[in-house]
Amino acid sequence: LPAGVFNPYSGVKTSILILDKRVHKQTDKVLFVKVQNDGFNLGAQRRAVVDSHLPEATRLLRSWMTAPQAFEGDGAMAQAVERSRIGESGDFNLSGERYGIGIASQTTNVQVALGDETIFKIESGGTPSSTEETYWNGDVAWATLADLPAIDHITKITATVRTITSQGLANSSAKMLPVDTVLVSSRATIGRVALAKIPLATNQGFKNIIIRDSQKALPEFLAYMMKRLTPEMERMASGGTFKEISKSAIATLKIPLPPLEVQHQIVAEIEGYQKIIDGARLVLDNYKPHIVVGTEWPSVELGTLCDIEHGFAFKGEFFVEEEAPDLPILLTPGNFVQGGGLYFRAKNTKRYSGDVPEAFRLKHGDLVVVMTDLSPMMKILGMPALIDADNFLHNQRIGKVVLKTDQVLKSYLRYALLIDEVNGKIKREATGATVRHTSPTRILSVHVPLPDLETQRAIVAEIEAEQALVAANRELIRRMEAKVKAAIDRVWGTSE
Repeated sequence: LPAGVFNPYSGVKTSILILDKRVHKQTDKVLFVKVQNDGFNLGAQRRAVVDSHLPEATRLLRSWMTAPQAFEGDGAMAQAVERSRIGESGDFNLSGERYGIGIASQTTNVQVALGDETIFKIESGGTPSSTEETYWNGDVAWATLADLPAIDHITKITATVRTITSQGLANSSAKMLPVDTVLVSSRATIGRVALAKIPLATNQGFKNIIIRDSQKALPEFLAYMMKRLTPEMERMASGGTFKEISKSAIATLKIPLPPLEVQHQIVAEIEGYQKIIDGARLVLDNYKPHIVVGTEWPSVELGTLCDIEHGFAFKGEFFVEEEAPDLPILLTPGNFVQGGGLYFRAKNTKRYSGDVPEAFRLKHGDLVVVMTDLSPMMKILGMPALIDADNFLHNQRIGKVVLKTDQVLKSYLRYALLIDEVNGKIKREATGATVRHTSPTRILSVHVPLPDLETQRAIVAEIEAEQALVAANRELIRRMEAKVKAAIDRVWGTSE
């Protein structure tokens, strides 16, 4: 039986072994029957699906039990194997796949073009005139890229940020799309994928795929296959200011389309991984270090504990935005995260190939704080981080905290700067409209709670223990995302 038939209680694979003396006397073979679909999907809810293998498995078993000598298996669902073959290795392994059973049905999947109108229909979107007020804020859901967050693998749309009226729908090229339409962003940002869980229309930045034959394709399965095609769609896109892939180009793309029961299994497997990913992301999104301030702790002006030094205005002509491990990294506000700490990836990491004044090289253990928020969306003004390597450069938008007393730990001060009252004051007193900026003087004017050193050490130890658990969630996400990719790759017949 398929793994998961006893969900939600157990996801293990289960086999049923039947021993019959009468059949044993009539044949020297053992019958293997592989059930890939028991009539329910393999998720925790075990919802009913079509094309159950159980009726055919029952027929095959009855035929075998009645006349085993005359039985002929199909090699896919059922196959009779000589007992001598099973025992030739000495381990008497009763795994049917070892003898070829069930393999034939999964090794090849038919490739079907999205332009096959017996199965799919591709629709483009449209935008009503922005100057006609009667076209907007109606009761027609109208999807844009804002409804597909970059963090989602597949977005399930149950509401949209913007809406249009039926008049706006009628006077534009937008079309009403049914529930379970697969939305694929096709302009500028290519390859974000969503499932419509409500009737909706989209703007022209989407190519929308409607499934015409529900006995051939599942919408969830199609969505995962479209995500797999993102690199191919990006290669096919063309245009000047904005790259775009056309409806005719989308129609030429092909996806593997295994039997419906196999699609159900793949979707259930991936959704199981995705639930774990979503749970781990909730931990990452909601955790932040917290200090419970004692009423007896003194409140001390930060300027009595430390100074803040400006960084250096490094010349842009020496920036290297590529992998160059021998060059130092220019630390910028883009490398900070909202909960405090540093984050690096290729597109927000700059290395520097010019001469560097020694005073602006950061050292392991240095405490730094953001003094410029590059956009209102980032909200990282006042965010601190401890440097954990010696290859960072001190940018002018970053302040370096230099202690003036041994009555405070840098590690404690890092978390004290994240206290809502402290960080909130830094943000409120910043200047600028679009780009918010503060100064060492403003930061040093804030007050922080200052317990004794022993209490500081205890607070730091507790928070670091919490952060180790949070970091484990990042690793869990990485592993589950790899499993999602592997599940999709299996359908395409590749492990790349």
